[in-house]
This record gives sequence, structure tokens and C-alpha cells, in this order.
Amino acid sequence: MTSSPRTAAAVGRRAVALAVAVGLVGVAVANWPAAPSTPVPHQPQRDVAAWSMPLDAAVGVTPDAESWAEDLRLRPCLAEQGWTATAPDRDPTILLAADTWRDDSAVVPPLDAERAERFGHGPVTDDSEVAWSTWARQHNADAELGRALDSCLPEVRGTSWGTPFDGQDVQSRARELRLVARRDALADGDVVAAAERWRACLTEAAPASSDDLPDDPMELLTPAVDSVPVPVTDAGRQFASADVGCQVSSGYRSALYDAQWHEEAVVTSDDAALFSSPRAERVARTADAVRSLLLEARP
Repeated sequence: MTSSPRTAAAVGRRAVALAVAVGLVGVAVANWPAAPSTPVPHQPQRDVAAWSMPLDAAVGVTPDAESWAEDLRLRPCLAEQGWTATAPDRDPTILLAADTWRDDSAVVPPLDAERAERFGHGPVTDDSEVAWSTWARQHNADAELGRALDSCLPEVRGTSWGTPFDGQDVQSRARELRLVARRDALADGDVVAAAERWRACLTEAAPASSDDLPDDPMELLTPAVDSVPVPVTDAGRQFASADVGCQVSSGYRSALYDAQWHEEAVVTSDDAALFSSPRAERVARTADAVRSLLLEARP
């Protein structure tokens, strides 16, 4: 029995449609993001107190820290050129802090005793930044400084440090992955359970200050804004100190550390290759050099 032309045409259309569908599925599978399966290179030792994380080497240090380190390295050459009006010193402790506590996209460690005592739950602020910014604006168009920099910058930037922000693509990708890792870590079952214990602990430890506690301790940290921050009070410090104690006793701090480490430790093969590249090595090398210089120059 032979098929009619109409039947043959219909079968042909179905065959073509099936082939197209299979092709589209193949394209979708080919373009599907690869699952993380490769360990992040150059992972540090686990250290909850220091909040060391697998992506630290790729994240590097902040642009402000790099800029200030370069300013310090320029000083001897600028002095030889006759320029001695140096900028006001910056606070290396804040410049080297995990990210800069500047915005909601910064992934920062949980509150610790040092930050609680100095800033409470408020933003980490650098008093020296205002003086430095004012100085920089005053000398932005200084012709004498410009001539001195023309002579000094090539020498300073010709070393292994290179130009600030050389590895921004590496750092940006590492920060992006760290943000995703923090999001997933906060949803981890152990972290959620520890957060519930933290709420109960803080409600008992500081009942006068614990109204409307968030679901997670990290929500209490206030990112910096352009306006002048409100000075921290003794009551604010006491509440922040109680928060720190409850994060430890409830197991929240250790649970978040374990979850975030787990999420950061494995990446795709493409990301692992990026974090093993010469650009990534330069980011890590620069970060080490910046930390050493700023800590040595600390008053």
C-alpha cells in the first residue's frame, strides 16, 4: 500500500520538525552553563577568625588600597622632583578590610568584636578619607605635581605591580562568584537553623534592643552611604557586642563560614583557568605587596 502525497508531506514535515527540535535541544545543552567541578586554585588555609575564603587570591585588595599603596611608592621619587606636599595618610586597617563595606554588593564577614566596638552595626568609615579627598581635589590640576608624576609614574608602574586595576576582570569575576556563594550559603539549612538560634539568643541577651530582628544577622549590618554616618552610641556598641556573642554561641558564624567556603571552593573549568592565569597571579602578587606596604606604613 502506498501513501498519498498529503501523507508523505505530513510525515516529511514531522521529520523536519523533529530534526529541528533535536537540533535546538542540542544547542541548548551545548550552551547550558557548565556545573562547577574544579577546585579554586591557590586556596588559603581555613581560618574562621580571619574569615579566609577560597576566592581571596582572585578578589585581591580594594582599588582604594592599591591607589594608596601607589601613592606611598611615589613619595620618594616625587620628593626627588621637588614635590614634598604629600597627601594626608589613609587608614590601612580600613583600606585592607574585606571589600570596603560600601554597598549591598560587598560580601563582608559577619560582625566581629573589633568592628562592634568601633562602629557598632553602622558602616565602617575612614575619618582620614575626607582629608585625603579634600587634598586630592585641591591638587588635581597642579601643574608642578603633574610634571613630577610624568617623571615618576613610569618607574613605579614599570615594576611587577604594574598599573593599578590591571586585573579587574579577574577581580570582578571573583566578586561575582563570591556574591552568588554568599546568597547560596545564607540559604543553607545549617545556616538557617543557626540563625534561628541566634535570634533566640539575642532576644534574651538584649531584649530592649532586639525588636524586629531580621531573619539573618547579616541584615543588621548597615552599608555606607554618602551622608555623614550617625555616631555609634554606647548602647549601640553593647547591642552589637551581644550580637557577636550570640553569633558565636549559636554556631551561626561557623555554619556560615562552612557553607560559604563550600560554595566558593569549586568553580567551572573556565573560571579555574581564569584564576590560574597570569592576570590572576598578578592580582594575588599585587595584593600581597599592597598589604605588606600598607601594614609597614601603619602609624
